[in-house]
Amino acid sequence: MAIDLKSPAAQQILEKLVKWADVLIVNTPHPARKRLKLEYEDVAKWNPRLIYADVTGFGDKDRMQGSPGFDITSYWARSGLLSMTRDMGAPPTGPSPPAVTTRRPSASTRRS
Repeated sequence: MAIDLKSPAAQQILEKLVKWADVLIVNTPHPARKRLKLEYEDVAKWNPRLIYADVTGFGDKDRMQGSPGFDITSYWARSGLLSMTRDMGAPPTGPSPPAVTTRRPSASTRRS
């Protein structure tokens, strides 16, 4: 599901979802959360038992805390880990994508 949190209608949808949810995972930078009324104080009033998971690319105390960032930029590149995924002298490569299977089990492996 995707909703545009900038619209009033989406805020109503968000409220309904939060009232129903056990956990809300938020991965937007703090300035955007504030604008979108997506901070803990904003959503906890709808569901006081809500578990609020605050995930940001640069954390709460880094000088870049308000910047957007995800795995490849935040962790791999800034930590130097990305440079360890290549041969010496070769250009950097990205981390391997996770191994995921999308095929359905065959009839012989399905449980009844």
